Amino acid sequence: KQVIKEIRRTESESYVVLIIYTIETLKQVHAWSPDLNICVGILHMEDFVSLKSSDISLNKIVAYVGVQEASAELIKALHGVGVKVIQGTMGEIDDNAAIQGPRIYSSLIEKGIDIIATDNVPLATKAIQEFGR
Repeated sequence: KQVIKEIRRTESESYVVLIIYTIETLKQVHAWSPDLNICVGILHMEDFVSLKSSDISLNKIVAYVGVQEASAELIKALHGVGVKVIQGTMGEIDDNAAIQGPRIYSSLIEKGIDIIATDNVPLATKAIQEFGR
């Protein structure tokens, strides 16, 4: 609640995305501030089912699917309810991209990943630029 108070005090609602790790915490935070943008960890279909069955409005939700490559089924399900998907690439995916090139990131975009959270910004940028051609 302290963080939300500070967001309100500074009028920074439009510039903030709260990072939440569990559906239970999401329910609490959403009850306090349904107008704030929230990123929540949705690592498995079970998490998606919990999210979808909650009374939470999904128009301010972004899903973080972790650093293991997300399944096409999970990405499709999230997109099906209008939720954007963030794929973390820190670790194994970034390491593979350093060896194999930007194609690693391009394959994530092809699968439907909306946002790539990476430690290798130059290579991910190259993949995004090449994908847009």
